[in-house]
Amino acid sequence: MNFRSRAWTIVFYPESAPADWFTIFQMYGKPFVISPLHDMDKNADGEYKKAHYHAIIYSSNAIGFNTVKRLCNMLNAPIPEIVRVSDGLMSYLTHKNHPKKHQYDEALIQFGNGFEYEDLLKYSDPSETSKSASLATLIDYIDGLNIFSYADLLQLVRFDPVLTDVCINKVTFLNTYIKSRKTTAPAVIRLCTEVPLDDDCIEIVCPVEDDF
Repeated sequence: MNFRSRAWTIVFYPESAPADWFTIFQMYGKPFVISPLHDMDKNADGEYKKAHYHAIIYSSNAIGFNTVKRLCNMLNAPIPEIVRVSDGLMSYLTHKNHPKKHQYDEALIQFGNGFEYEDLLKYSDPSETSKSASLATLIDYIDGLNIFSYADLLQLVRFDPVLTDVCINKVTFLNTYIKSRKTTAPAVIRLCTEVPLDDDCIEIVCPVEDDF
């Protein structure tokens, strides 16, 4: 199944990313935006989190998971996550709508490869009428990434307020659907979801065509 999305988010860490990480984003060729360095975020226990950046990769044409994963590999970053385009997505780069979190300077946001905020919002659809379509989107995610845990689904969409809201309001339905897949999915796929995700596992779980 070709698992693709217009927008992906990446978290990467300056301590492990190459020094020329901005050039890597430019060479990737897709429009992107990068947050200020998040070096004042705290865990629930009050300890500081590891300093990191949030990046959004966006294209008017959907981008394949494996293609974005290659970028993550070059940045020594965790796997990318799908996001729905919205005002809230951009505000998260600085915590603008999260007053209890440290507020970062909007002037430090970096853009590249022709990223235009207005173009991004053309595809924003956070209205109530979009929520029914969002449920279908979540089912596509569950099938496309072979998700067998409701917690994993929440992690996947946690930066998307619309999809998160649907997850919360449709928890019984989604849990039932996820559990039902455990009895029907091929054994090799079930096994793959129980081990750390790597390139071999990705090819089994969500094979997509190269679109470099």
